[in-house]
Amino acid sequence: LWLGAWGLLALAKALLELLEALRLLRDPRVALVALGEPVDAAHAEELLDAAEGLDVTFRGRYAPADLPALRGEADLAVFPSRAEETFGLVVAEARAVGFPVAVSDRGALPERVGAAGPVLPAADPALWAHLFQALLADPRPLAEWAAGAGADLLTPDAHARAVADLYARVT
Repeated sequence: LWLGAWGLLALAKALLELLEALRLLRDPRVALVALGEPVDAAHAEELLDAAEGLDVTFRGRYAPADLPALRGEADLAVFPSRAEETFGLVVAEARAVGFPVAVSDRGALPERVGAAGPVLPAADPALWAHLFQALLADPRPLAEWAAGAGADLLTPDAHARAVADLYARVT
């Protein structure tokens, strides 16, 4: 099971909790590819320390044009954020290239995932590990979620227009 995660590697994005889930799982059949840059050197060190002994690759800076190739490598996009996300750009990016997506229950992420995957509690590495174990035992949900990735996809442009319309009505 190959996992993909990307975006700003900040503490609130919960990559440390994702690494803890992988450590709890202790299954060499699970790997993580992370794209993005840490917000600071201290967090970068924390991530490297937490990833020690796990099958984790940090690829650094990325562009949205890199994501279709990542879709060829990874089975599931994972965004366990603890932040109260206002849109969830990474989820829209993932769904746009056909990724099944697992997200946390914070902010707009549950609204953005749609039929593309499950919503799990933030900051609960044990439940994330359980999801990965279940997918190792039965990967069929991945295909179902991937099939739902393009349905009802809200793009950032459409979201911005909807917000502007709402503000225009309110004011």
